[in-house]
Order: sequence, then structure tokens, then C-alpha cells
Amino acid sequence: MSQQSDMASVVYNQLRKGVFSAARLVRELRQRWGPGHHVPEVHGFVREVAYCLLSNEDIELGEVHAGKFTPWSLDPLDAYDKFEQEIMAMNAFLDDDDRYVFHKKQ
Repeated sequence: MSQQSDMASVVYNQLRKGVFSAARLVRELRQRWGPGHHVPEVHGFVREVAYCLLSNEDIELGEVHAGKFTPWSLDPLDAYDKFEQEIMAMNAFLDDDDRYVFHKKQ
């Protein structure tokens, strides 16, 4: 298994407790890796974790509005493509816990 798929397994297990934002994953990676890793490296890793997560039929990606998860109305591959495009275009570390939120379908 790769580090990305290992991390995806950890996140997948966390999703049993509730939503998990990509920003939280960014923070956790930065804390583990230290300041030597820059936006493209960290976001690239998160992008790969997202791919692993979205490969599961019961995981969806969306946003949180007023404390409520709202899934994107896209199939998983299209959601991944949108996520990849947007996160890899960022110049600063993702820090918005309401954007790019993973959720386990009930």
C-alpha cells in the first residue's frame, strides 16, 4: 500500500464519526511533515488521498453550510476532477474546513 492509501484508510475510519475536511488533512500533514513541505507537495498528497477515498462507493465530497453537509451533485470521478483542479491551483495551504468535505453516506 502507498502512504496515500494508508492515509485514506485512516480518514475512511474517521468518517464513521462524521465529516472530514481536506483542510484538516492538510493541517495534519503539515504537522507531521514539518515546514519543509510546500503547497504543491501537501496538496498533491491530499489529492491522491481524495482519489482513494472517492474510489469507495459510500464516500461523497461536498461542502458544509450552516453546519450541514451538502454533497456535490457530481459522480465521484467528476467530483475528484473538480477537487484536483481547484486544490492544485491554490497558492496557499487550504484552511477552510467547510470546503472540500468528505462524508460517508448512511
